Amino acid sequence: MRNLIILFITTIILISCNNNKKVKSTNVNSISSNVETVEYIKSLEFSSPANHAKIKMNTKISLSLNLKKGEKADSIDIFLSGNKIKTLYKAPYSFNYSFKNCTVGKTSLKAIAYHKDNKQGLTVRYLTIFPNKAPKRHSFKVIKTYKHNTNDYTQGLVFHNGYMYEGTGGTGHSCIKKIDLDGGNKEISVLDINPELFGEGITVYKDKIIQLTWTSGKGFVYDIKTFSLEYEFNYSTQGWGITTLGDKLIMSDGSNKLYTINPDSFQEEKEIEVYDNKGPVEKLNELEYINGKIYANVWMTDRIVIINPNTGVVEGDIYLQNLLSSREKSQLASKECVLNGIAYDSKTKRIFITGKKWPKLFHISIK
Repeated sequence: MRNLIILFITTIILISCNNNKKVKSTNVNSISSNVETVEYIKSLEFSSPANHAKIKMNTKISLSLNLKKGEKADSIDIFLSGNKIKTLYKAPYSFNYSFKNCTVGKTSLKAIAYHKDNKQGLTVRYLTIFPNKAPKRHSFKVIKTYKHNTNDYTQGLVFHNGYMYEGTGGTGHSCIKKIDLDGGNKEISVLDINPELFGEGITVYKDKIIQLTWTSGKGFVYDIKTFSLEYEFNYSTQGWGITTLGDKLIMSDGSNKLYTINPDSFQEEKEIEVYDNKGPVEKLNELEYINGKIYANVWMTDRIVIINPNTGVVEGDIYLQNLLSSREKSQLASKECVLNGIAYDSKTKRIFITGKKWPKLFHISIK
C-alpha cells in the first residue's frame, strides 16, 4: 500500500512538471509572435552638407535635416562613421559640428528619425574628410654610410636587439637576412623562402619575424633566433609593408590604406585611409613605427610620409632625392630600384634608410 501511495505522488509530480514546461513554451511563443518589425519610410533628408562634400578637419559645418511635410519625429539620431554624434528632439533639426579628431578619407553621415508605430526614417550623406593643413616638410642629414648588397631587392627592413633584419623580394630570389651592422656589416644568417613566392615587408613582434608576400595572400611567422618556420597566415589583399605598433601589426597593400592586424589571429581589426591636404596618398609601401608615428615609403618616389596612425593624416614629409649621387643612380639595375627600406633603432634613436639594390644604406637624422 505504501509503495502505491509513493507511485501515485510521483506520477502527480511528473504531470505537474510537464504541464509547467508546456506553459513556459506557450509563453515564449506568444512573446515572440508579438515582436514588432520596423517599417522604414522616406521621411527626412539632409539639406546640408551636400552629398559627396569635401570637408577639412577642424572646421565647423552646419548639419541640417528636413522632415517631409506632415511627418513628426520623437527624436533624430545623427551618426558619423557609424558613431553617434548627436540626438535632436525638436525642430529646427540643425546644429554646427566641428570635425575634430576624426579619421580622414571617405566616410558616411547618417540620420535616423524615430516615428510613432515603430516607423523609422533613414537618410545618408557621403563625405570626404581632408587634413586642414599641408604636411610639415622635414630636412635630413646623413650621419653614417654603410655598404649595401646590390643583389638585395629590399622590401622590408627592421632593427631589433642590435641586429638588422632585411627582407628581400623577387620571384626565386626572396630571402630574410640577419646582419650584424655594427660588427662589420656581416651577414649572420640567411633564409631563402619558397622560390615561387615574392617576398615583401617584414617586422618583429616579440620573438617572431613576420613576413608578407606580394600577391599570394600568404604571410609567414618565423622564430627570430633560428629562422625556423612556425606557421602561415592568410590575408585577402596584397602584401606590401608591415610594422609593429604596440600589441598590433600595421600593414599596407600599395593603396592609401593601412590595416590594423591582430598578431595572434591575424584578422583585420581596422582600416584607415591616409590623406594629405591634397588628397589620398597612394602606393604606401614599406612601413616603420617611430615615436608614435608611422613612416611610409611612397613607392616609385623618394618621398617618405609621416602618418598619424589614429587619424590617417600625413603630418610630415621627407624628400630623400639626393641620397645617391647621379652616378650611383645611373648604375642601378632598373628604374624600379627606388628608395624602399626604413628601420629604427629605438635604443640609440638611429634611423636607417636604403633602397632596392642600392649600393648604400644610410644612418640619417631628421629635423
